[in-house]
Amino acid sequence: MKLNKLYIACGVLFLGTATLSGCSDDEAYDVDGSNNNLIYVDQSVAKVTECTVYHTPVGSFGDITANVKARLQYASADSITISAAPDTTMVSEYNKEYNGVATTVPADVLAAIQLEKTGISAGANVASEPLKVTIPAEACARLTEPEYVVPLRLTAVKEGSLDTDRPVVASEEMGVYYVAIHTTNDMVYLAGSNSAKSSIVRTPVGVFGEVKADYNVSLHFALDSDVKVSATVDNSLVDAYNTENGKNYKSLPANVAGALEVTAATVAAGSQGAQLHVELPTELGQTLTEAGYVAPLRLVAEYANGTKVTLDSQVAYLVVTTEESLIQDNPTALLGTAVSDISAWKCISAVNYNKDELKLSTWKFSQFNIDNASFVVDFGAVHKVGAFKLSCSPGKSFRFYLSEDNANWVDLGDVNGKGTYRESWSSQWYVLYGAVNARYVKVEQTLDPSHWGWSYGNYGWGASYVSTTWGLTFVD
Repeated sequence: MKLNKLYIACGVLFLGTATLSGCSDDEAYDVDGSNNNLIYVDQSVAKVTECTVYHTPVGSFGDITANVKARLQYASADSITISAAPDTTMVSEYNKEYNGVATTVPADVLAAIQLEKTGISAGANVASEPLKVTIPAEACARLTEPEYVVPLRLTAVKEGSLDTDRPVVASEEMGVYYVAIHTTNDMVYLAGSNSAKSSIVRTPVGVFGEVKADYNVSLHFALDSDVKVSATVDNSLVDAYNTENGKNYKSLPANVAGALEVTAATVAAGSQGAQLHVELPTELGQTLTEAGYVAPLRLVAEYANGTKVTLDSQVAYLVVTTEESLIQDNPTALLGTAVSDISAWKCISAVNYNKDELKLSTWKFSQFNIDNASFVVDFGAVHKVGAFKLSCSPGKSFRFYLSEDNANWVDLGDVNGKGTYRESWSSQWYVLYGAVNARYVKVEQTLDPSHWGWSYGNYGWGASYVSTTWGLTFVD
């Protein structure tokens, strides 16, 4: 075996050549004295094919197929026929190398293995096609252990009598390929993300948000009958989720978890995908007060014969967070109508603005290279504010406040991390969960006094660099 390893190492280094001059001056013999021309598994690709058999109450399904790429150490003047045969003595070697616990497949399954031979043409050293190995689908039901392996040892036969000075044989170590077979009851799997997040937001004007989520489920093989996929809450998995994800989420309270409405996904006969929907009644979701919760949802498959199978490997996670805020995370529509007529508005105070020049677009600062600015505007009457926007080249941050009396203010919150509703590339709105009654708006800005834009403030065309564009929507 040691001689073969040395021999093949030299051969791979000069793969595709007809001689091994780098290892010996005599093309008929190698430095170790071996005269064999070795067939081996292509070492540039994996030497294990992983296959899975799915056992269900309506049958067993699997595609146990491997395509083995083979090479010849030296091109031969003769064509070579390549096949393979199971070598069960290599099962322990596989387990040792791959830290596995695989067993040998039953004898009748070994006998059912189908091999499609391949070959290497004269003058070549790569097989024209992979060697195809198949275990028929009908044999899948007989594979009931968790893990099997089929070691396959390459064999080769010369077709012809030329180049007789180099016998073609399989490498002892590099001429073995493995077909690993895993078995499971989990025909159903989560396609795409296994986690969905909902938010409950507490604001001075009420509680907003809802708890709902959709999960895509699929079958590994299409069946000739429907499969219904539902889910149940399994709180025993909360700690493991927190550890794995670095969170400190709580379990849903029993009354809330028990009220979770699951709309089963029905994967129709002949198809492989459907969508599972879960939802909490709005009033229950809005009773949640902890910063974060997680509900592990273990999938349950119901087959046409009525048998239900809990899927050990398939768990979806419903994450619910609560926060104090007014601003939607990812708005999909604008709340209210953008205000364009501000003839009734009046700026009653301003810092670093000329309050008598109130504008929604390019309202210039009254001086340059400043680090802050602010203003308060009176609408002249109470309105329902649904969204706001602000853009400013030298701006670093801003904050909006609303009030009905110019004394008690509602802080709309930090916009950092919040999504916007994009009306256009230059008009992106922060949308509130619910409209807020207000007669006054206060805006506070933090600015960068060293921003490059200040240099162009004295030019007419540079107004946009030293000004603020802002806006509100009313839901009246």
